[in-house]
Amino acid sequence: MTLAELLPKVGRYREALMSRRPLLGDRPGPWRASELHLLRGDVLRAGLASCAEADAEYEAAARSDDERVADPASFWRAVCFETRGRTAAGAPREHFGGGRLQQTRQSP
Repeated sequence: MTLAELLPKVGRYREALMSRRPLLGDRPGPWRASELHLLRGDVLRAGLASCAEADAEYEAAARSDDERVADPASFWRAVCFETRGRTAAGAPREHFGGGRLQQTRQSP
């Protein structure tokens, strides 16, 4: 676990955000950048209660080819839309990672 992942666990949210900024600026590989965007989104949403700011981070993470990053990013982005007074069902699918989350149908 990295320092950037540990800081939010002890309530040091702003410091966690600042520690990730240089990592993104160093042009990490696409898979690592997506993970960092997801972590930043989580800190903004859960730690600082700022879904408005988390949205851009989740959007960037949702573009990942790695479903372990894209799926939670899409989910939490939808949660933020709902939290901010918009319904996920009323928003275009492209707002949620191009529809990466699989929808399941229940039998009638």
